[in-house]
Amino acid sequence: MYLGSVFREGGGMTNETDIRIVKARIAYTNLESLWQRCDISLAVYNRVYNAYSYVYILGGWVLSVSFSADGNKLAWTKHNSTIFVADASISATPIVTRLRTDFLPFVSCIWIGPSTFVAGGYDCCPMLFRYNDQSISFVHQLDTKSESRYGGKVTAMKKFQDIDRMATADNTSSRLPTIHQNCINEIRILKGDRSMASELSSVGRDGNLVLWNFPTLYEQIADLKIV
Repeated sequence: MYLGSVFREGGGMTNETDIRIVKARIAYTNLESLWQRCDISLAVYNRVYNAYSYVYILGGWVLSVSFSADGNKLAWTKHNSTIFVADASISATPIVTRLRTDFLPFVSCIWIGPSTFVAGGYDCCPMLFRYNDQSISFVHQLDTKSESRYGGKVTAMKKFQDIDRMATADNTSSRLPTIHQNCINEIRILKGDRSMASELSSVGRDGNLVLWNFPTLYEQIADLKIV
């Protein structure tokens, strides 16, 4: 796990990381005979270290990565609120496109179609993005930020939950207009796949699991024009 983590998360960000990757590869070579003697399959390790690697250095921690269904496009988000897409379907060298957003950093992203992906994070709201003609554009929020669904009578249990999460007994005025009340940790496909998803799930640091159903999503963006 350690060797794989170093290789996957480092990404050639710094010289120090590059040195750590080299050390990991050396350690892998030295331990190969030991693993073989223990009759442990090296298939996973071979797939990791024989795979092609691509280095793109531009400040900020990488928070999430996601391959498209065909494997030709890779989207990733960074801690500086920037979204990247590397497209290998155009040329042998991946063409990298980036979009610096005005949103807070995205912790999770996932492709839900050939040219669309969803990202969510510290804004507590999943957001739909579209990649087309080497350009990334923001489409809309999945959470419409309408009237909060948590209005009404406050029970004793709810009051204790608010104290535990928000360190206050009355957080009505500070409640966010989104369904998630804290950072979204992860977004996953519940129905469909990365070529065409119809339902997503998201979990947040508020302890909520939210299901997002959008069967007509592709109809909504089919004729979308970015101006």
